[in-house]
Parts: sequence; C-alpha cells; structure tokens
Amino acid sequence: MNDLIKTFARGTWNHAKRLATDEHYRTLAWLITRYGRVKACHPIMVTLHNWKIEVSDVPSFLSTYYFVFVRKTYSFQSTRKDPLIIDCGANIGLTVLFYKSIYPNATIIAYEADPNIFATLERNIFRNGIPGVTLINAAVGSSDGRVFFSPDGADSGRVVRPGDDVARQIEVGSVRLKSQLEQQFVDMLKIDIEGAETDLLTDCAEALVRVGSLCMEFHSFPGAPQRLGSLLSLLEGAGFRVVIEALNDETLPLGMRAKRLAGGMDMQLHIFGYRSSEGD
Repeated sequence: MNDLIKTFARGTWNHAKRLATDEHYRTLAWLITRYGRVKACHPIMVTLHNWKIEVSDVPSFLSTYYFVFVRKTYSFQSTRKDPLIIDCGANIGLTVLFYKSIYPNATIIAYEADPNIFATLERNIFRNGIPGVTLINAAVGSSDGRVFFSPDGADSGRVVRPGDDVARQIEVGSVRLKSQLEQQFVDMLKIDIEGAETDLLTDCAEALVRVGSLCMEFHSFPGAPQRLGSLLSLLEGAGFRVVIEALNDETLPLGMRAKRLAGGMDMQLHIFGYRSSEGD
C-alpha cells in the first residue's frame, strides 16, 4: 500500500496528465482517496466500472487494481475473440473482470483455494452477471486430492509448505492443472499461488506447449531454495520467450541482505512467457 502511494507521489506533472487522460489511473486515485484508510480485512462494497464488487481486503484490492487495470500487467494479445483463460489464484475476481472487459466472449476457468475468498469471488461474478466463467474452489497443484492451506483473509493465502510456521491451516481440495492443459489449448495461463508456482509448472512441463501466453508471480522465501533458474529453463524448454519484472525494485541491493517483503518473501517477480511469433 505504501509503495502504491509513493507511485502517485512521483512526478506532479505526470500525475496530473494521467489523471486527465487515463480513466483507470483516475479511478485508482479516487479509490485511494475514498478507501485508502480502511483497515485490512475489513469488507466493503465498491461500485467500479458499472460493477458492484465485494472487497475482502482493501489494501490488496487497491494494489491488484493498480497492476490489473492501470498497468495492465495481465493483458495479452489473442487472434481469437473467444480465448480460453485459466486463472490460478483468482482471489475476489478482478483479473476475471479485466479479462472479460477486453475479451467479452472469453471462456475463463478460475481457481481460488480460500473458501471465504472464493465465496466473495462467486458473489462478485454472479452479482454482475458475468457469463462464460467457471469457478472452482480448489488449489491448483501437481495432483488431485487434498492439501493444507493457510488463509490470510486477503491475497497472500498459500498452500502450506514443509517447515512452514503458520498460525492457521485448513484442508482444501487440490486439482492437477496438467490434466486441464492436456485437454485443450489455453490462450492465457495466469498464476498467482504464493510460492507453489515452480512445483506446479514442473509437473506441467510437457503440457506447456499447449499454452499460448503465460503470466505469473514468482515468490522466493528465505531459507528455501529459490529454484528460479530451473523455472526459467523449464519455460525456455517449453518454447517461451521470457520477460521478468521485479515487483519491488528496492528488494535486492547488491552486497546487502535482501529485504523481506510482506508475507516473509525475499523476492517477488512477475514472469511473462510468450511465443516468439507474438513478439518478434
């Protein structure tokens, strides 16, 4: 949240220009002014672009709106008017709404593991009459079954890893993503699953040839192998060109201990994969 406010504080002229010319930037400025002081995990209702959206956690909502609608982080180009999109870690549905705003005829399969967040996601999609969306209350992983999940009431709940010291764990369903990818071509695979992404994609390696574009958050935790190199090799082996963006440019000063981010991470990246025919 503080980083988001700093973004608005940089460059008065640029800020004024974007307020005048960018609808989503202007909306974010209004949202910060109206809701920026609301406490974390305090639910509210927001009217946004003709949608009525139930928000579970305001700080994560504002940050997600910035990345999804202002920066358009998860956008992609498709030659089809009805692309198939799989959203792993859909949270309350902002990415689903964004994809439906740019591809109204898209088919979207959205996974969310947290039962309470999923209920909010479900209400947001049904309340706004969004068609062509299948919602699944499960974690995505390397096997079908059950896993332990640590919810946080916002956007950082995650599957419990060996050695995790978490205050609360619940058991949730798990769906093997590879089985989905083997059945059909997926135009966009979006992944935000708080540290389980490398295991997930390792299991899906052979099926990734059936994915057109990929956008994911990569999470690194102190005391655990980062495995970034193996992940990038895996994506390269699947034929992707890769672009990497640090979510926080102050986290990795050379010669200094890496700063810990929220959620105990020491690095958080956006990783994008695209086919060379799309960008070269």
